[in-house]
Amino acid sequence: MSFFLSRRTTARLLFIIGIISVTAASVIIHGSAVISSGILNIFFVFLMILGVCCSAAAAILVKNPLYLFFSVYSLQAGLFLFLARHNFIPLTFAEAWPLLAIFTGIAIIPAGGYLRVKNEDPQSGETAPKYHFGLVKGRYMVYSLAFIALGALLLVFSLGLARFSLAEFVKEWWPLLIILWGLLLMLVSGRANNTDNKR
Repeated sequence: MSFFLSRRTTARLLFIIGIISVTAASVIIHGSAVISSGILNIFFVFLMILGVCCSAAAAILVKNPLYLFFSVYSLQAGLFLFLARHNFIPLTFAEAWPLLAIFTGIAIIPAGGYLRVKNEDPQSGETAPKYHFGLVKGRYMVYSLAFIALGALLLVFSLGLARFSLAEFVKEWWPLLIILWGLLLMLVSGRANNTDNKR
């Protein structure tokens, strides 16, 4: 009796292994703040590479944008954690947490490039969705730029580069923030309508 897993099941299994590996690596790097061990550093790098590779393999197997997003995001976050842990980047997590929003925006770009097209089987005549990589949809670029801009704005305040606090900024400029939010929603809905009309 042979035991084979389907592509989808294999991809899900790889993705779960990737999530567990990246989570374990993050716990190790934060938990080892007191311990400066070369073995822990090697184990962190191994787990992070394993997590990114498993997520990327899952994305390649089934062309799922979520898997690609997670692998790109994990790669960025892992690299940042490693560099910050070894003081190549002289920032604490309290100062650098807005980078997570910037990493999200950057990871949305390749994930938004997976296009879903109908794939018709010539023998059976059935159609099944198939993904292929192409140009990034405009809607994803808007989301990406919004996350990057939000992260950059929050980073300015968390690093203390502004002369006033984030609370003072929101208190003074809240009407502008509502206008920007409305423009973002218009861009996203306009892109979605253009995409629906092209189908």
